[in-house]
Amino acid sequence: MAYQIGEQYFAIQLGTEGYDYSIYNHQYQLVDGGIFDDLDLSIEEVAQQIISDEGLAVVERIPMDYELLQEKVEMAEEALLEEVRERTMEEVNKPLAKVEELEEANYNMIDNVLNNMPPKKEPYLEYYAAECDEYHDMAKMYRGDDLAEILARYRAIVEDPTLDYYGNGMGFIYRDPDNSLYDETEITIISGKSIHGENLDHVAYMAAMPAAQDALEKIELLFLSIAIIHQKKYRKHFIQSICLLKN
Repeated sequence: MAYQIGEQYFAIQLGTEGYDYSIYNHQYQLVDGGIFDDLDLSIEEVAQQIISDEGLAVVERIPMDYELLQEKVEMAEEALLEEVRERTMEEVNKPLAKVEELEEANYNMIDNVLNNMPPKKEPYLEYYAAECDEYHDMAKMYRGDDLAEILARYRAIVEDPTLDYYGNGMGFIYRDPDNSLYDETEITIISGKSIHGENLDHVAYMAAMPAAQDALEKIELLFLSIAIIHQKKYRKHFIQSICLLKN
């Protein structure tokens, strides 16, 4: 099932653990998503509840073909990856300028820029551990760039049975202060005591980051009982829900 809602797009389907839903912006880029695990409700009822929770109930809703929407999402991901590849090749092929061959005026200008402008930061990842994954403000939430520390925080959360009802979660936060469109994008990787690495397949620009791949590898090494298969073209897909805490 899929809808166009104003300038956004909504898709939902029945998965192995519940209703898997995604919300995309006008450029078919993922901005929100998750799993709704109440299977007592119909897919129409779940869709209506999620759309209302997102504040989109009053916006005109136009039904559309689910497969067609997914094709457009994949095309947008490919276009973004191609843009990243082209920029990378431009940087690789750009010839190094010889400072001694520059005119004095140009040299002074470059020297002034290098000494007075802050360097541009490359995109990077932060990690979060939340007692309530869906609404971080409802309970404690920890974030930082130290994966081991965040995993330790999350271990403490899931070890506390009084916090189960919140819906615990741990995930990645994409950081690029120079790109307001993507900066602070969150994706859940661990939900409760189950790893959902497949969520990364929906966010191409994050899946392409070596840091994201490294983080998933570290999670795998910390919890060796997870079964793994290769999924799609970006990353490994963790398919078996397992207990993170060993007795």
